[in-house]
Amino acid sequence: MMIIRTYRRDDARDVANLIRETFSKFNRKEGTPAAVQAYIDHYDYFAHREEIDRSFSFRSPIFYVAVNNDRVVGMVRGDRGRVFNWFVLGKYHGQGIGRRLMERFESEAMRRGSYEIRVRASLYAVPFYHRLGYKRTTGVRNFRRIGGIKIQPMRKKLK
Repeated sequence: MMIIRTYRRDDARDVANLIRETFSKFNRKEGTPAAVQAYIDHYDYFAHREEIDRSFSFRSPIFYVAVNNDRVVGMVRGDRGRVFNWFVLGKYHGQGIGRRLMERFESEAMRRGSYEIRVRASLYAVPFYHRLGYKRTTGVRNFRRIGGIKIQPMRKKLK
């Protein structure tokens, strides 16, 4: 049974692995090989446990996971005005999990006073964001934090 719930600290390893697995499969062609590998390595839980725990627990005031039979299969995290990460395992694409995660995120952002959500969308995810009402704000850019990965800045006005 699929549930969406608030992130718990003991989810950190599963979420990091989810990000690595999903990014490796769907976003590998969106940057230079070195930049893509740097992003994947950034979420190596065993190499960067303290940094990941800190980032997930303290830098992500809004954080939800989708859990199916005790397995984390999707996640979204950010703050009241920005999505930092949003991933769903490929096996679970097309089942409404990403939409449910984003609706929960947006609802919480509005509850916290946000009127707009911004995201640095992966090129793979742009069509999905469009279906949720997000609009491109500029052309494709290079992600500054990890140079060489292409992103599409987008935003959505909340009701």
